[in-house]
Amino acid sequence: MHIVHMLIYSPLNNWPCTIYRRNTMKNAKQEIEELMLQVSSLTQVRCATITHYKPYLNDAKPKPQPKTFNLPILYTAKEAEDFLDSLDFEYDSGYGIQEIYGTIWFEDKTWATREEYDGSEWWEYQEQPEIPKHLYKMT
Repeated sequence: MHIVHMLIYSPLNNWPCTIYRRNTMKNAKQEIEELMLQVSSLTQVRCATITHYKPYLNDAKPKPQPKTFNLPILYTAKEAEDFLDSLDFEYDSGYGIQEIYGTIWFEDKTWATREEYDGSEWWEYQEQPEIPKHLYKMT
């Protein structure tokens, strides 16, 4: 990651201050492709829905609207290509406000959901837990 610095003005006395933070910009398409490569040896993508919402902290008008990108069940190769191309944008995955939401379902009944903690974002791969034997009916 790169370190970037920004010049801001203190809200208390309007004096200039320099702050340093990590550059946490990521490309959404590349991130999805990396996730799909990690999972592809196990299963294939069944469908997906991903929403990008870039909130502004100022009073921008009109307010930005969330953009949702869907990959339907039984998608074609063209639909998959268009879906990935629509995700070719940069976003800030670092601490702050979450920008990407969504779920990707896989053919083997696993899935990945978008998780965040304090604005830091990542994809969390989920596997269905094994069902305990005591939950099966005896026949």
